[in-house]
Amino acid sequence: MTLFLKSIPCGVRLSRMTTEHARCVSGGTTRLPGVQPACVLRGLSGGAHALSRRRASGWAVRFGLAGAVGVWALAFTGATVLAQPASARGPQGGKSEDASQPKPEPQVLKAGLVGPKDSPWSQVFSALDRTLRHQSKGEVSLELSPLGLEVDEVTLVSEATFDVLALTSTGACALDDGLCPRPGVKSAAKVLASPELAARLAKQGWVLLGGGVAGAVHLFSTEVAAEEKPSAPARAWVMRGEEPLYTSFFKKRGASVVVAPLAEAPVVLKKRSPLIFASTPLAVVYFQWHPELKRYSEAPIGDFLAVTVLRQAKWASLSPEGQRALKEAFAKANRILLSMLQKKSSESLNVLSTLGLKPAKL
Repeated sequence: MTLFLKSIPCGVRLSRMTTEHARCVSGGTTRLPGVQPACVLRGLSGGAHALSRRRASGWAVRFGLAGAVGVWALAFTGATVLAQPASARGPQGGKSEDASQPKPEPQVLKAGLVGPKDSPWSQVFSALDRTLRHQSKGEVSLELSPLGLEVDEVTLVSEATFDVLALTSTGACALDDGLCPRPGVKSAAKVLASPELAARLAKQGWVLLGGGVAGAVHLFSTEVAAEEKPSAPARAWVMRGEEPLYTSFFKKRGASVVVAPLAEAPVVLKKRSPLIFASTPLAVVYFQWHPELKRYSEAPIGDFLAVTVLRQAKWASLSPEGQRALKEAFAKANRILLSMLQKKSSESLNVLSTLGLKPAKL
């Protein structure tokens, strides 16, 4: 094994060195004695001369005492490594692992994603799949299934169809009550970072891979207000699966709650009686609910979450290297996904304003 000391510009001022000391006598890559390098560390028997060599690039470096000590420390370390038996120095010939160790079995993780094929989830997870394949050296890959925004997230959580689930607030609430971003409560983001949440999810067979606030939830109303005063709506629509989030909230406002699945939203919105509901601007634009709507709340009433989880059994089947690659890749992907969703949510609210929806105190 030859120890290379890379990118050390040569020309070192040394004084009173012994034969173990070394000096750099020419530019280029430096290595320990024993080969014919461009820049060699050579022993000196007595006082050494100073050498400064100016390269064609026009720069020259002279190291003082600190530089000399640095070179000596590196040389001593290299000599110590070379003095060790081959068995103690680790794999030879550039091999990074023991050839006798079995290669981990490739693992394909089936990922169920909310949103259509062109959604932020699909875009980010497609790039994530390529990153995972590279960082895990082929051990981990993703099989993506965009499920649309009409998917029943509560059912997804309870079934064993997918290994990885990318969920919104509805699915997050089904995972753990602490993740329910109820109106006026700003604790969900803190809960995501708590060790208690990880322990609770583990009991249910899940590993948290990422999550955070992806946007804001507003109130939307079909009612045209004659005044700027808040009005009490006759009905409030709560999407199936979001009862823990909004049922109590609307009942306290005196509204009668109508629970209906997302697929029935067009029918619910076209009823004659005034209707109010909670949603993200992104969903309103995507599902084109805006023609039936007249107003939205000036201030958001809560957070919109994006959460990604992995089944614990799949996590346990990965090698330590595969788990490390998975965690690192998902951490970066989570930041990108949250940033994209936050941006699109803000843009969607601006779009709704241009389409004629008025901000109001709902």
